[in-house]
Amino acid sequence: IYYYADVQTTHTVYPDGLETDFLPFLFYIKILSHQTQEIVFSNHTVKCLYSDGLKETFFPEGTIVKVEKDKLVVSSDGQRENHTVWFRRMGYLDGTMKTVFCNSRQGNKYSTERVQIKVEDGNFILDKKS
Repeated sequence: IYYYADVQTTHTVYPDGLETDFLPFLFYIKILSHQTQEIVFSNHTVKCLYSDGLKETFFPEGTIVKVEKDKLVVSSDGQRENHTVWFRRMGYLDGTMKTVFCNSRQGNKYSTERVQIKVEDGNFILDKKS
């Protein structure tokens, strides 16, 4: 156990390889032997950083954010958002899917099978019901 008084941090190394850092009023970090880190913030948000690059954040209300190359946000109510380099897609509970592309075009597909595509000036280039 090490205590760094100048930054008020306690660093503990356990025999099984687990390392922990405790910073009062800020957060708590666990470093596992295979280089996975778990950070617990004072608001009870937990962020996990894995050695393969995956990052997961678990918020107290149940929202989960996963980041690999793309970012997936899953809200506690089941709503999902997928963020990629090319687009951001939101799936709503009523079955609507909204996609915003990197070129500012937007597409909506409703549970009624209606499809709309809108260009950056706000005009529809497609509005049809299947």
